[in-house]
Amino acid sequence: MLTLVPHPETPCDALDAIEVDLQSSRSGLRLHYYLRGDLDRIVIPAPKPSQRRHELWKSTCLEAFVKGDSGPAYCEFNFAPDRAWAAYAFKDRREGMHDTPARVEIHIGRHPGLFELTAHLQADFSPDARLGLSAVIEERDGRISYWALCHPSDRPDFHDPAGFVHRLGTP
Repeated sequence: MLTLVPHPETPCDALDAIEVDLQSSRSGLRLHYYLRGDLDRIVIPAPKPSQRRHELWKSTCLEAFVKGDSGPAYCEFNFAPDRAWAAYAFKDRREGMHDTPARVEIHIGRHPGLFELTAHLQADFSPDARLGLSAVIEERDGRISYWALCHPSDRPDFHDPAGFVHRLGTP
């Protein structure tokens, strides 16, 4: 289980933890996000039919960045609590962004004090690929917090390759 931490400049009083369990296989990558805390204080829209949609990062959104070992190219995947998703490829840090063909399945569950989102990315990722996991959390009072495995700079920046710290082949 991997644990995300809020950026020091964007604390969040509503959540106690965000954890991610991941499984990598030949059929793709399965990411299981757990948000624990006072969910009534978080913007979590009602589920809708799953569909591709842009600008998910403007509200509560769970994210994954996947970068191969060679070159600066990487992919970004966004998952919203209402089951919307986005998939982008970049040629370099924040450059050359374009939609990437992707097949994404999202399942959600809500329980007292726990919101779960499982995203299955049907793609072939190298076991040596580096992964950055992150989340944007919008509280009902409008505050936004930025969570990640690590925050390599003094400002939240999920596209910073120094934040892609987990190797897919690592348990």
